Amino acid sequence: MTARRPDQPSLHGMLIIDKPAHWTSHDAVAWARRWTDERKIGHAGTLDPAATGVLALAVGDGTRVLEYLADADKEYRAEITLGVATDSCDIEGTVVATSDREIAEQQVRNALREFVGEIDQVPPVLSAIRIDGRRAYDRARRGENVVMPVRRVTIRSITPVTYADNVVIADMVCSKGTYVRSVARDLGERLDVPAYLSNLVRIRSGPYSLADAWPIQELETFDPRAAWPEIALHPDTALPDWPALVLDAGHERNWRFGRPVSGPRPSPGRARLYNKIGEWIGLAEYNPIEGAWRPLRVIGTQ
Repeated sequence: MTARRPDQPSLHGMLIIDKPAHWTSHDAVAWARRWTDERKIGHAGTLDPAATGVLALAVGDGTRVLEYLADADKEYRAEITLGVATDSCDIEGTVVATSDREIAEQQVRNALREFVGEIDQVPPVLSAIRIDGRRAYDRARRGENVVMPVRRVTIRSITPVTYADNVVIADMVCSKGTYVRSVARDLGERLDVPAYLSNLVRIRSGPYSLADAWPIQELETFDPRAAWPEIALHPDTALPDWPALVLDAGHERNWRFGRPVSGPRPSPGRARLYNKIGEWIGLAEYNPIEGAWRPLRVIGTQ
């Protein structure tokens, strides 16, 4: 870590990492705080400790877009092993069932198709979801009978890549809140065989892919402050589908005081705002009753 001098400006942006296995998302945030000497850091979308891949870390003003990025779809490459089940539904759990029954590839493909679309999903009991204020995994490990709430999620697509020796590798695009571990467990139930998620790589989170992601070991070879322009992305890259509006000086002045500003209404009704010299100054939502853009986030105010 290179400590920030009092005269140095804070860092702002999106730092996309390839999360190592056995790290929680909280571990990744804690590492980033130590490495950058910045406190204002968050992440967009929890990734299970056993999983690797894209984790978007927001630093400084980057945290202003986190709630919108967290809503974005995620894409995974999942390895599901048939014939074995664990209590956590992934590789970190304890084996609770086995079977030597062989499953035909066409059966697997047909079963996977049943998951595409809006589905009701029960998260794994050993998950971080809070039940009456306590983590589900804490309750389960204390021997409590935990009833997990059913949640509605959307799976856009599941594309099998390979299948051999009762191991299927598939690419899956899904909405926020989807548990790939649950898909593995439920696939086994459909095929009447135990199953678990034996490996998981997040290959995309919103607009960010593995091509944008830095391995931790490589980042640690850099001085974060010196390398920041090369390793971090602008916060507005989190919202590439939002149209851009450029404000003149008068409108910018009103904007910085949190006042609505007039302007064209593109579709969708949210936009990224910039001033005349190209500085990002916030996010706005169009109010059709007022015929004006109202602030969602105002950036750069003192």
